[in-house]
Amino acid sequence: MQIGIRFLAVPHETRGIPRHMDLTVGHDGATVADVKRELVASWPALAQVLDRLYVICNESYAAPDTALSEGDELLVLPLPREDDTLREVMLADVNLSPTLGAVAIVKEPLSAAKMYDLVTDPLSGAVVLFSGTVREMTKGRQTLFLEYEAYEEMALAKMQEIIERCKQKWPINKMAMWHRIGHLDISEISVLIGISTAHRTDAYAASRYAIDTLKQIVPIWKKEFYQDGEVQWGEPNEPWAPIPYR
Repeated sequence: MQIGIRFLAVPHETRGIPRHMDLTVGHDGATVADVKRELVASWPALAQVLDRLYVICNESYAAPDTALSEGDELLVLPLPREDDTLREVMLADVNLSPTLGAVAIVKEPLSAAKMYDLVTDPLSGAVVLFSGTVREMTKGRQTLFLEYEAYEEMALAKMQEIIERCKQKWPINKMAMWHRIGHLDISEISVLIGISTAHRTDAYAASRYAIDTLKQIVPIWKKEFYQDGEVQWGEPNEPWAPIPYR
């Protein structure tokens, strides 16, 4: 049985593993755990980081005992923190209604003005925009620039899911969520979230929920380039962790 493998972020850079490969597993009905064993057999260095890797199968988070089929594609990605323990979870599939807002992942600069125009609504008394920007200093260390990488197919689906959940929780009129990837310089916008509601309390609450949940479940990572020459994936106080959420 042949399985497609894609690596993102740390493993392919620090362990010399190809970003894309086809892996032959010896028997039908193999599980994610079987694939991990095959990978370690080919690249023994992976054993040192295996307990800090998530696996996604066909755009859903996969537990070790998840059974695989011929032609499945696995995405292998790391936890950014060295001291995090394994938290592989299988999130329940959510039956979503048709997309209720605009989601986008782009390499071009993001425009707050265009976001505002998109979500402004005559029935709304409040329009809240959240803009995440590249800051220069992090805990006393100077950042030169960032690079963002995403598993785009799944990231877009998860962003749509967040919008749907927000619309279930609050009376939102319009909502959009955009994220930029690639090279970003200091003060450039990395993420924009726009929400319009009749009253400001709902817009503020939904905006906070949306950005916090994006950081938890959307497979987008940042690579930080410091002035002292160090390069670091993620952010020490904001690890990406696809945990169940409400």
